[in-house]
Formats: sequence, structure tokens, C-alpha cells
Amino acid sequence: GKELLRHVSEFIVAVSRQCMLAFSSRNESPDWHKRAQLRELCKSMDPAHVVACIVQLYEHLCNFLYRHQFLCAWHLCRSQAAEEELAPNEASFRELLRHVHTELVASKRNVWQSLQQ
Repeated sequence: GKELLRHVSEFIVAVSRQCMLAFSSRNESPDWHKRAQLRELCKSMDPAHVVACIVQLYEHLCNFLYRHQFLCAWHLCRSQAAEEELAPNEASFRELLRHVHTELVASKRNVWQSLQQ
């Protein structure tokens, strides 16, 4: 659970940075973009591009939520199919599917909270 949440948080920050960099009008030094905090990136943005940047951010974040939901549904469906097959040599695989699905479902609230920060 914690590993998934850490990955999600890193992804959100990386996507936000890339999106803001695409709309940034500041070009001080070659390494500025590597050191800049999100707040600095926002300040460097041309006001005429703020709405376009926000729209692109929402698209990326909604896409991420959709993929997370899809992964939850896929693991549930695959887990149910594996339970119906009841192949004796696949007990560990069924357990893994159940575990991953449980972690994905449990992380939904944390993913949503991370996106809102």
C-alpha cells in the first residue's frame, strides 16, 4: 500500500512539473527547471496560458484515475476467474491477485487525496 501510494505521489508531482514546464515562460539557466519548485513554476507561467495548463493537468489526472479504476476492475475480474478455475497449482497466483486488488481498492481514497494536494 505504501509503495503504491509513494509511486502515485511521485507520478502526480512529475506530471504536474512536466505540464507546468511546458507552459513556463521563464528561461533563466539551463538547470533552472530541475531545481524549480511547483510554486516557482506557477509564478513563471504566462497568465494567458494558465487555463490551458490547468485543462491539461486535469486531463492527465483524470486519465490516471481512470487507469487506476481500470486496474482495480481488471484485478477483480481476473481474481474471480482464477477462483472459478481452482487450479491447485495456482493458489499463490490467486492469493497475489487478491492481495493486489485489495491494495488497489484500499489506495483509492489515498490516490484521490494525493491528486487534490
